[in-house]
This record gives sequence, C-alpha cells and structure tokens, in this order.
Amino acid sequence: MSEPTTNHRTLSPIELAQRRAAMSARWHGADAEKTLNLRRELKEAKLTAYIEQVVAIAPPFTDEQIDRLAALLRPAD
Repeated sequence: MSEPTTNHRTLSPIELAQRRAAMSARWHGADAEKTLNLRRELKEAKLTAYIEQVVAIAPPFTDEQIDRLAALLRPAD
C-alpha cells in the first residue's frame, strides 16, 4: 500500500493574516481589539507585498525619494 499524499503548501503572509483575522472575528467579535489588531496586520501584509512588487521592478530610488516615500508611513503631527 502506498503512502497517502497530501497537498500541503505554505501559506503566504497575506493568507495567514486573513485567516487569523477571520478566526478572531468569529470567536472574539468584529469589533474586539484583538480582531482590529489582526486586521491592521492584514493591511500591513498586503501593503508589504505590494511594495515588494513595485521595488522589484523599479529602478533604484534616490535617498531623497526613499525619504519622501518613508514619510508617507509616518503619522502626521
């Protein structure tokens, strides 16, 4: 008898964050602080993936361009 095969694959950071946020909403409620934090992590995972895609195909940024882009992520005073 042959060994059973499984189709396991590693979840992407986005998939993992989506699942964690969904489970938290189910068990703790949509407005629970834990759920809100996990949704924030999901948004960060999506943004990270997008930035990685853009940076991979873009020419190298200058230091000034990097500073301007980084400023977008800092909270306004």
